[in-house]
Amino acid sequence: PGEYYKTYGGDSELSEGSAPSGTKVSELTKCFYFNQTLSTMAYVKIISKRSPEKTPEAVFTATGTDCGTLGNVTTANVVSLDGGSTWTAVTGDNMALTGVTVSKGIRVKLPTEDPLNFVDSEEQVIKVTQASRPTGLGKTDITTKGGTGSITGVKTTMEYRKDGETAYKAITSTSVTGLAAGKYYVRVKAAGTVLASPDSSAIVINPYKAPTITPTKKPTVTPTKKPTAAPTKKPTATPTKKPTAKPTKKPTATPTPKISLTLNKSSAEIVCAKMLTLKATAKGTNKAVSWSSSNTKIATVDKNGKITAKQAGPVTITASVAGKSAACNVTVLYKDVTSSSDFWYAPTNYLTAKGVVKGYDNQTKFKPDNECTRAQMLTFMWRLMGEPKTKQNSCKFPDVKSGDYFFKPVIWAVEKGITTGYSDGKFKPQNVCTRAQTVTFLWRMAGKPGVANAKNPFSDVKENDYFYNAVLWASGKNIAAGYKGGTFKPQGTCLRRQMVTFLYKYDKYVNKKG
Repeated sequence: PGEYYKTYGGDSELSEGSAPSGTKVSELTKCFYFNQTLSTMAYVKIISKRSPEKTPEAVFTATGTDCGTLGNVTTANVVSLDGGSTWTAVTGDNMALTGVTVSKGIRVKLPTEDPLNFVDSEEQVIKVTQASRPTGLGKTDITTKGGTGSITGVKTTMEYRKDGETAYKAITSTSVTGLAAGKYYVRVKAAGTVLASPDSSAIVINPYKAPTITPTKKPTVTPTKKPTAAPTKKPTATPTKKPTAKPTKKPTATPTPKISLTLNKSSAEIVCAKMLTLKATAKGTNKAVSWSSSNTKIATVDKNGKITAKQAGPVTITASVAGKSAACNVTVLYKDVTSSSDFWYAPTNYLTAKGVVKGYDNQTKFKPDNECTRAQMLTFMWRLMGEPKTKQNSCKFPDVKSGDYFFKPVIWAVEKGITTGYSDGKFKPQNVCTRAQTVTFLWRMAGKPGVANAKNPFSDVKENDYFYNAVLWASGKNIAAGYKGGTFKPQGTCLRRQMVTFLYKYDKYVNKKG
């Protein structure tokens, strides 16, 4: 053997002039070395290997039965909730997670950005447990008029909610008092990596029932038989002339008062967790006005007309008295979509009311700056079109499972020719949807309309691009306006605020709705 030189890449270095002592060295990876005369090939031992990136030290804090917050992470990390089959980019240093399970746990890793010298970090596995469903709970019904009931046998590690409500209330003692009649549920609170328990069996607090009074039976009186009197001969009376009667003046009846009911507002907007009090004016009656909500998950109303906003969406608050009613149409706004000057304000509220988009944190936040994934985009499109039924019951993509929320939307999109997936046969549902992909999906959903003689207003959209016709069509339909300077930025990520705006304009200009 002579002198040896490194000739191609790899995971280690061999200095000039070094020579192996034998004719063969094992453990060769990605790297070949030749002797100086190039007459033979020598195998050299790899001296060093690529180092793994630093393993993350993420912290998970559970907040519900399948959700929580992932902290101590960065946007360079990725997270998996299905045992490592699919990975999602971390969106911030405190990321809200939903769909957490005990069986799969949470996996976090740091993908390398320098594959020549590093490999992905080891996966940090966060084991998750779930609290047991509460047992041994008791209750007291309402036993006095105007009284309240209670739940007993609880602990301060638990929380409760009333049927129809989504928010839980903390328990601070061994009993919960002051409860109105109704159905209640109790669960053990989430803590650390322990998910909240499932709800307890329903606890029904019965309303006050007035005692039934048995009436005293009235005795039957035996009548005394009236003796028969001897008839007296009736004398013939001299008829008296009947005087002419003067007509009696008919009294004027007191008119029944006309009952009316009005509200100080016929429509209103309230931000989640905020309150608004409506004022009802009733005329012609002294009865109390009653209040009701068409959807107590969105907003509740008390006996005084005070509305409490629970989650985003439309709801009707109705006041009633003496057969009359008046209504106020209320829109509950997301906490982070409150300014009507934002271009996504109207689209977000419109699509929320139609049930097309859902929010985060019990539908109290929309997170307009979050990126929209391919799975989310097709799901929103499927809902916009009325959740049409599919011909097939199976999906051709191996990374789309029957338990996924986007299972039916993806099958529908394949049948409609909206998506064909990637060249490797996968759909890649968690990939972020680009602006080019978004308008292409919409164009295909519209039936691939022609764009002959259409003017191209964008300098970064070329005729040989797969999305060329889709972008020109979307521009002509006022669905996509592009950016200042005449660019479309086709490879830019589609944010949730842009996604709802595209869908809103599609429904308006293509479906002729909205």
